[in-house]
Amino acid sequence: MTVIDATLNDLTATAAAVRTGAWRVGDLTGGPPTDLAALAPAASPLSALDGAGLGFLVELVSFLDEPRQQLTGNPGAVGTGADGLAGAGQRMSAIADGYGQSVGQETSEWTGAAALAYLRTGADLVGGIVGLGEATLALGAAAAGAGAAVAAVATEVTMLVTEAIRKIILGMDQALAVAPATLGLSVADAIPRCVQVATEYAGRIVAKLRPLLWSAENLLQHIQSTARAASTLTEAITSLAEQPPSEA
Repeated sequence: MTVIDATLNDLTATAAAVRTGAWRVGDLTGGPPTDLAALAPAASPLSALDGAGLGFLVELVSFLDEPRQQLTGNPGAVGTGADGLAGAGQRMSAIADGYGQSVGQETSEWTGAAALAYLRTGADLVGGIVGLGEATLALGAAAAGAGAAVAAVATEVTMLVTEAIRKIILGMDQALAVAPATLGLSVADAIPRCVQVATEYAGRIVAKLRPLLWSAENLLQHIQSTARAASTLTEAITSLAEQPPSEA
């Protein structure tokens, strides 16, 4: 088995793991794909506190929104990058197919050791180009998959922050309603409870982030493996191209 054949075998398994999402763990293993639009920066759910006249609470519970902000980015760039890699991989596969057909046509009437050597070298070159195309497709799938995973978590985190803010507003509204009768003590008592709600939801948000971090570590291993395979294939292709015709 040649270096190219061995590398292709490893690369095929890695690419399949990337495409099928085998790198995802926990809550990220199920559910429909999430629209990358969820990555776009959006108004903070904390702004509802200002709208409810409770802006003084924003500073106390601002930690709730930090994970959501860290998960947002540029969905257009993620999508364009993934599509670009996928397109490049498809073009390389087409080049390999075309080259493989031309080698067969050029040597259809050849005989002897020179013909066999040329065919063998041609097959290795085709295999190397196919491998590079597969590697590029895998990287594109990795980019798309990572973007979708982050978008899914960002959606869930936004929902949790929004839910927490609703509970905080409800609790403060109830406290304010009886504030005159309690000389304001109800409001003073409600503020710590609001922070407690925010803390509880922060813990739930952290629980949502863990599978994303673990999945990212798994995906990174596949990306590194793909990059090593692409480097090996490039070196092998270069070596074949530099061989004099007598050695091919």
